[in-house]
Amino acid sequence: MTKPELIAAVQKELGCETNTEAAVAYNAVISVIGKQIQKGAKAIKKPTKAEGSVKASTVLTISGLGSFKVSASPARKGRNPLDGSTVNVKAKKRVSFKAAANFKV
Repeated sequence: MTKPELIAAVQKELGCETNTEAAVAYNAVISVIGKQIQKGAKAIKKPTKAEGSVKASTVLTISGLGSFKVSASPARKGRNPLDGSTVNVKAKKRVSFKAAANFKV
């Protein structure tokens, strides 16, 4: 499903007269989810190499849908698959989603 298809479905579900009203609702929900994930990501510090990875913390749970978690991984050495040389991979934060039990197909 694409964004326009989702907005059309929201319009039909809410009974909005125009796509613009449904798009405002869609954008508001996406904005709130994004802000909450960013807020949670700021609270997690990037680990040092000695600490290993940081346990994921739940930053947003939507009942009936699932939960978003943010975790951090330390800097590490990686390998370039083309020529086999080693490269430095920076520490980073990752967002993962786990579907609710009743939502899984």
